[in-house]
Amino acid sequence: MTQTDLQCLLGRVLDSRFKIEQVLQSVGRTAFLSATDVNDGRELLLRVEEGEEPAVAAVFDRFREAAFLAHPHLIRVFGSGRMDCEGSSLAYLLTEMPSSDLSDALQQHPMRPEEISEILKQVIAALQYLHSENLVYCALRAGSVWRVGEQWKLGDYTQLRVAGKYSAQETRRAMLLPGSDVPPEANQGSVTEAWDIWSLGSMLRKALLRSAEQEGLEADPNNPVSLNRVSIPPPFDQVLRDSLDPDPALRSSLGQILELLAAPPALHAEPVARSPLTSYIVTPPNRNSPQPKRTVLSVITAAVAVLLLGLVYSSPTVHSQVTHAQVSHKAKSAPEQVIRPINANIAPSTATEEKRPSPFGDASPAVAARREDSEAAISSLLTQWVSATRTRDVDREVACYAPVVDRFYGQRSVPSSRLRAQEESIFSRIGPVRKFEIRNVKFNRVGPQWAVVSFDKEWEFGSKSHWAGSAREEVILRPVRGEWKIASQREVKLYWANKQAS
Repeated sequence: MTQTDLQCLLGRVLDSRFKIEQVLQSVGRTAFLSATDVNDGRELLLRVEEGEEPAVAAVFDRFREAAFLAHPHLIRVFGSGRMDCEGSSLAYLLTEMPSSDLSDALQQHPMRPEEISEILKQVIAALQYLHSENLVYCALRAGSVWRVGEQWKLGDYTQLRVAGKYSAQETRRAMLLPGSDVPPEANQGSVTEAWDIWSLGSMLRKALLRSAEQEGLEADPNNPVSLNRVSIPPPFDQVLRDSLDPDPALRSSLGQILELLAAPPALHAEPVARSPLTSYIVTPPNRNSPQPKRTVLSVITAAVAVLLLGLVYSSPTVHSQVTHAQVSHKAKSAPEQVIRPINANIAPSTATEEKRPSPFGDASPAVAARREDSEAAISSLLTQWVSATRTRDVDREVACYAPVVDRFYGQRSVPSSRLRAQEESIFSRIGPVRKFEIRNVKFNRVGPQWAVVSFDKEWEFGSKSHWAGSAREEVILRPVRGEWKIASQREVKLYWANKQAS
């Protein structure tokens, strides 16, 4: 864009409301300028693109659609349109003005866990809103999380898509975004909520690594931190495990991640295996390169790159709405199908195997009693669950679950009717239940509205053909009409399975 074009823009008032003030940056056909809302004096960011409508529609249409979205953690779009300036046809967008982005913050100082947690909560709130509108953000990374005032907001709508199935060629283009955190299914054209969950986990691991590096450099600039010794504090360890599963169907929901982040520190149990941060495939930044402090101009520079990539590679229009594609879990072998849905439950003798601090803080007698009551009720429920499995009583077993189970191994949102049908089919195939026990029961987190319990289970089914095994299980429970019910269930670790019982 020529200087003549830019000078033509200065002082112009768009939509009888937004006065163009000064040029911030100009690269090729794209320019970023500041503008002022004459009604309230608010400073805005103006993006201007030179070219005819087909050339800019791919990117700008997504922003125009975003103008109808309203959430405190989404960058607000104030206006868009076209204008002529010195014979040039220009498309423009007006959005909130960011002061920085998450990349800036990570470069400037190490972030405390509570800071990272708060940023994640704000990002998750925005993603939940988009998902409620059947939209997937598809562009989550540190550079797309912008700071506006005291809030963090999603600021890049170039990849916003309706959930559904797309051509692999189109979804692969998201990999070209600077610092992109794109999930494996982008290679197949699958766009679901799980895409954003993967990106959230990938962004988190990079933030943790960068903060660890910053802490090491501040402590001793001549002795950089060894990445192999960086371990992950709870609850981030669990968030990473649950969000970075290669299988989209096995990733946690945003609600489950929020629950982990919302739990008081005392509720976070030690992870099953504390892994170094590098085990999550983090690519560290180049420590030898200079890292000056960045300003709003750096945010704009990144946005220019995103817009240019979008203009070159995006399809000409936003896809029409399609039905959310459901990702089916890979079929298991017959023995494994029989083993995994049958879950060993708590034996009452092990339910309180060790004394734990109260999740409600330094407990008063009333608070301690409340936790003891919850643990006793949960122990009773899980004892019923074990007994129902041993006696092959489907009605009693299904009664231990919530009306809709959030997560049942590889399945999501499983209603009790489907759970009942599955268990009836399994009981018809496994034969006699010769052994079904649990031990090493741990109440990892217990609060008024949810609890997390883990345990080892052992089983042996069949008569002539023996199916046996041992695994570590985790269940999440919630109160339903005043009674604890299982709302989520998963296998943490399989010790062994399908060995011949002695």
